[in-house]
Amino acid sequence: MVQLFGHRGAAGEAPENTMEGYEFAYSLGVRCLELDVHLTKDGDLAVIHDETLDRTTDGKGHVGGYTMDELRRFHAGALFAELYPEAGIPSLKDVMEVYASKMSFFQVEIKTDRPFILDMVCRLVTDTLCDFDIAKKTIITSFDPYAIKVVRRISPDQKCGLISMFYKESDIHLAKELGCWNTCIPLKTGGSKELVKMAQNFGLEVTGWLGNSLSDIDTLLDWGVDSITTNFPSFALPHLEGLGLVSDKCAGKSASDYK
Repeated sequence: MVQLFGHRGAAGEAPENTMEGYEFAYSLGVRCLELDVHLTKDGDLAVIHDETLDRTTDGKGHVGGYTMDELRRFHAGALFAELYPEAGIPSLKDVMEVYASKMSFFQVEIKTDRPFILDMVCRLVTDTLCDFDIAKKTIITSFDPYAIKVVRRISPDQKCGLISMFYKESDIHLAKELGCWNTCIPLKTGGSKELVKMAQNFGLEVTGWLGNSLSDIDTLLDWGVDSITTNFPSFALPHLEGLGLVSDKCAGKSASDYK
């Protein structure tokens, strides 16, 4: 069985990291959600991938230069503007108020281009997970090893995952050194079946990213990954179901498997 994570909801089919995108993913049967957070000017957590607004919204400039209320005023429909004219930027609390009980599992990626605020971001994330009682069914991920160190210091039992864009064997050793539970291995930039097996032999669960075509998904399955992220759950879920790898429209594992 394999977990399927909706990457930023369903980033290839609906506005990424928006309530509308998450609802679209949920309607397809996605029950594992991946999302990204940035710190706002007023100390909230905005759910958005980039450090700037320019690519996915009608705003400009750094996310951290705006309050959460100001960010809500921007349209975040991007390439899906006509279909989703009301799509906006949610806070992490907005998302969890709706999906904490609906989703079986989360990956929350901590993003920041400002290292001096990392402690604050990590504490806000862990506090939010505790507030919604979802810490046990969430992996906090980051490209930044220091972010994982901070999370582990604040919340020693929190599951963490190291992401690396250009994956190599040393990333496995780093993930273990950091006390990670998971590592995210890319399909296109350095990942391999051998690295997946090595990571698993070190006791790490492996997320393969991204499975954006049937052939990509099949390759990741051949590698033996434990979970896959996809921008296109509308075909990824049926494909996995057809292979008998998803028992229902929840991904292969449920929250109870991690308690």
